[in-house]
Amino acid sequence: MNRNALTTGLALCLLSASKLPAQAAAVDWTALARESQAVLSDYLRVNTTNPPGNEILGARFLKAILDREGIEARILDTTEVGPNRANFYARLHGNGGKRAIALVHHMDVVPATPSSWSVDPFSGEVRDGYIWGRGAIDMKGNGIAQLMAMIALKR
Repeated sequence: MNRNALTTGLALCLLSASKLPAQAAAVDWTALARESQAVLSDYLRVNTTNPPGNEILGARFLKAILDREGIEARILDTTEVGPNRANFYARLHGNGGKRAIALVHHMDVVPATPSSWSVDPFSGEVRDGYIWGRGAIDMKGNGIAQLMAMIALKR
Protein backbone atom coordinates (compact mmCIF):
# COMPACT_ATOMS: atom_id res chain seq x y z
CA MET A 1 0.00 0.00 0.00
CA ASN A 2 1.37 3.39 -0.93
CA ARG A 3 2.23 5.48 2.13
CA ASN A 4 0.49 8.51 0.59
CA ALA A 5 -2.67 6.48 0.09
CA LEU A 6 -2.58 5.38 3.73
CA THR A 7 -2.14 8.97 4.89
CA THR A 8 -4.94 10.18 2.62
CA GLY A 9 -7.24 7.39 3.82
CA LEU A 10 -6.47 8.27 7.42
CA ALA A 11 -7.26 11.93 6.81
CA LEU A 12 -10.54 11.08 5.08
CA CYS A 13 -11.56 8.78 7.95
CA LEU A 14 -10.91 11.56 10.42
CA LEU A 15 -12.76 14.19 8.43
CA SER A 16 -15.80 12.01 7.84
CA ALA A 17 -15.92 10.66 11.39
CA SER A 18 -16.15 13.84 13.41
CA LYS A 19 -14.97 17.41 13.82
CA LEU A 20 -12.55 17.80 16.68
CA PRO A 21 -13.61 20.27 19.35
CA ALA A 22 -11.96 23.69 19.23
CA GLN A 23 -10.02 23.01 22.43
CA ALA A 24 -8.47 19.82 21.03
CA ALA A 25 -4.74 19.86 20.36
CA ALA A 26 -3.69 20.21 16.74
CA VAL A 27 -2.97 16.90 15.04
CA ASP A 28 0.65 16.34 14.04
CA TRP A 29 -0.19 14.75 10.70
CA THR A 30 3.41 13.86 9.89
CA ALA A 31 3.87 12.01 13.18
CA LEU A 32 0.48 10.31 12.82
CA ALA A 33 1.35 9.19 9.28
CA ARG A 34 4.69 7.74 10.46
CA GLU A 35 2.97 5.96 13.34
CA SER A 36 0.27 4.63 11.00
CA GLN A 37 2.86 3.28 8.58
CA ALA A 38 4.72 1.51 11.40
CA VAL A 39 1.51 -0.01 12.76
CA LEU A 40 0.49 -1.21 9.29
CA SER A 41 3.91 -2.81 8.74
CA ASP A 42 3.59 -4.59 12.09
CA TYR A 43 0.01 -5.70 11.33
CA LEU A 44 1.08 -7.16 7.97
CA ARG A 45 3.58 -9.35 9.84
CA VAL A 46 0.67 -11.03 11.65
CA ASN A 47 -0.17 -14.07 9.53
CA THR A 48 -3.95 -14.37 9.47
CA THR A 49 -4.15 -16.51 6.32
CA ASN A 50 -7.54 -18.15 5.81
CA PRO A 51 -7.67 -21.07 5.82
CA PRO A 52 -7.23 -21.58 8.71
CA GLY A 53 -7.86 -17.94 9.67
CA ASN A 54 -5.86 -17.26 12.81
CA GLU A 55 -7.80 -14.04 13.32
CA ILE A 56 -7.10 -14.40 17.05
CA LEU A 57 -3.54 -13.19 16.31
CA GLY A 58 -4.84 -10.08 14.52
CA ALA A 59 -7.41 -9.45 17.25
CA ARG A 60 -4.73 -9.64 19.96
CA PHE A 61 -2.51 -7.26 17.98
CA LEU A 62 -5.29 -4.67 17.61
CA LYS A 63 -6.49 -5.07 21.20
CA ALA A 64 -3.01 -4.42 22.60
CA ILE A 65 -2.82 -1.12 20.70
CA LEU A 66 -6.30 -0.02 21.75
CA ASP A 67 -5.75 -1.05 25.36
CA ARG A 68 -2.70 1.25 25.47
CA GLU A 69 -4.88 4.06 24.11
CA GLY A 70 -7.69 3.46 26.59
CA ILE A 71 -10.23 2.54 23.91
CA GLU A 72 -12.80 -0.19 24.58
CA ALA A 73 -11.87 -3.35 22.66
CA ARG A 74 -13.04 -6.94 22.99
CA ILE A 75 -12.16 -10.23 21.35
CA LEU A 76 -15.39 -12.15 20.66
CA ASP A 77 -16.65 -15.57 19.58
CA THR A 78 -13.40 -17.48 19.88
CA THR A 79 -15.12 -20.74 20.85
CA GLU A 80 -18.05 -20.47 18.44
CA VAL A 81 -16.08 -19.77 15.26
CA GLY A 82 -13.37 -22.40 15.79
CA PRO A 83 -9.79 -22.77 16.96
CA ASN A 84 -7.70 -19.60 16.58
CA ARG A 85 -10.63 -17.81 14.96
CA ALA A 86 -12.07 -14.62 16.43
CA ASN A 87 -14.16 -11.55 15.86
CA PHE A 88 -13.05 -8.23 17.26
CA TYR A 89 -14.99 -5.23 18.47
CA ALA A 90 -13.68 -1.75 19.24
CA ARG A 91 -15.72 1.32 20.02
CA LEU A 92 -14.97 4.93 20.82
CA HIS A 93 -17.97 6.29 22.70
CA GLY A 94 -19.57 9.54 21.65
CA ASN A 95 -19.99 12.45 24.01
CA GLY A 96 -23.78 12.68 23.79
CA GLY A 97 -23.60 15.20 20.96
CA LYS A 98 -21.55 12.95 18.71
CA ARG A 99 -22.17 9.32 17.80
CA ALA A 100 -19.86 6.47 18.68
CA ILE A 101 -17.28 5.20 16.20
CA ALA A 102 -16.70 1.47 15.66
CA LEU A 103 -13.73 -0.28 14.08
CA VAL A 104 -14.97 -2.69 11.39
CA HIS A 105 -12.82 -4.68 8.96
CA HIS A 106 -11.96 -8.31 8.31
CA MET A 107 -8.65 -9.51 9.73
CA ASP A 108 -8.07 -12.61 7.59
CA VAL A 109 -6.17 -12.64 4.31
CA VAL A 110 -6.14 -15.02 1.36
CA PRO A 111 -3.20 -17.42 1.01
CA ALA A 112 0.02 -16.05 -0.48
CA THR A 113 2.50 -18.00 -2.59
CA PRO A 114 5.87 -16.59 -1.46
CA SER A 115 7.53 -17.47 -4.79
CA SER A 116 5.10 -15.08 -6.52
CA TRP A 117 6.20 -12.18 -4.33
CA SER A 118 9.29 -10.00 -4.63
CA VAL A 119 9.30 -9.72 -0.80
CA ASP A 120 8.15 -12.00 2.01
CA PRO A 121 4.33 -11.54 1.93
CA PHE A 122 4.32 -11.27 5.74
CA SER A 123 7.28 -8.89 6.05
CA GLY A 124 5.52 -5.52 6.12
CA GLU A 125 8.56 -4.27 4.23
CA VAL A 126 8.72 -0.65 3.10
CA ARG A 127 10.21 -0.38 -0.38
CA ASP A 128 10.05 2.35 -3.03
CA GLY A 129 7.38 4.29 -1.12
CA TYR A 130 5.10 1.27 -0.63
CA ILE A 131 4.36 -0.99 2.32
CA TRP A 132 4.41 -4.58 1.07
CA GLY A 133 2.47 -7.45 2.57
CA ARG A 134 -0.54 -9.70 2.20
CA GLY A 135 -3.56 -7.65 3.21
CA ALA A 136 -2.04 -4.20 2.64
CA ILE A 137 -4.79 -3.36 0.16
CA ASP A 138 -7.48 -5.80 1.35
CA MET A 139 -8.23 -5.16 4.19
CA LYS A 140 -5.52 -4.57 6.72
CA GLY A 141 -4.56 -1.19 5.20
CA ASN A 142 -8.12 0.09 5.53
CA GLY A 143 -8.35 -1.37 9.01
CA ILE A 144 -5.25 0.50 10.15
CA ALA A 145 -6.49 3.76 8.58
CA GLN A 146 -9.70 3.32 10.61
CA LEU A 147 -7.76 2.32 13.74
CA MET A 148 -5.49 5.34 13.56
CA ALA A 149 -8.43 7.68 12.91
CA MET A 150 -10.07 6.27 16.02
CA ILE A 151 -6.87 6.78 18.02
CA ALA A 152 -6.43 10.35 16.73
CA LEU A 153 -10.00 11.19 17.69
CA LYS A 154 -9.46 9.74 21.17
CA ARG A 155 -6.21 11.64 21.64
